[in-house]
Amino acid sequence: MPTIRVSAEVHADPATVYGEVSDLPGHARWAADPIEVVPVDDTALGVGKRFRSTATSKGTSFTADLVVTEHTPPRRFAFTAVDATGCYQHTFVVEPTSAGSKVSRTVVGELTPAQRLLFALVYLPVKKPNARLALRRLKAHLEPTPSPDR
Repeated sequence: MPTIRVSAEVHADPATVYGEVSDLPGHARWAADPIEVVPVDDTALGVGKRFRSTATSKGTSFTADLVVTEHTPPRRFAFTAVDATGCYQHTFVVEPTSAGSKVSRTVVGELTPAQRLLFALVYLPVKKPNARLALRRLKAHLEPTPSPDR
């Protein structure tokens, strides 16, 4: 199964980091590409909660059905995303560090042979850099900006 792993150190407490990665509509604040995520119903966040996302990457729009598969605050959050390119399990793990938190993201694809080829040739060169960029943006979003001395 194709797998992407990225991580980042974030100078924010684990509960804050977890709150951000578990807020799927909020991913628009730090995702690498423009994305809109909306809940499918008004149930509370938890395993089985469903969302629909629309993302645009390299000029192409992708619509995906998302389902929360793990919700263990403040440590682990996971969801599946199913779109035309395959089924992807996204797992975020938040660990406390002396400086705040380490957030790790793993994306595992369950793909058909044709989707695997497309992933290797086209999507891997896009998905891994985008996953890294998203964590850099998450870090920038959560870390306080130092104010200039006056």
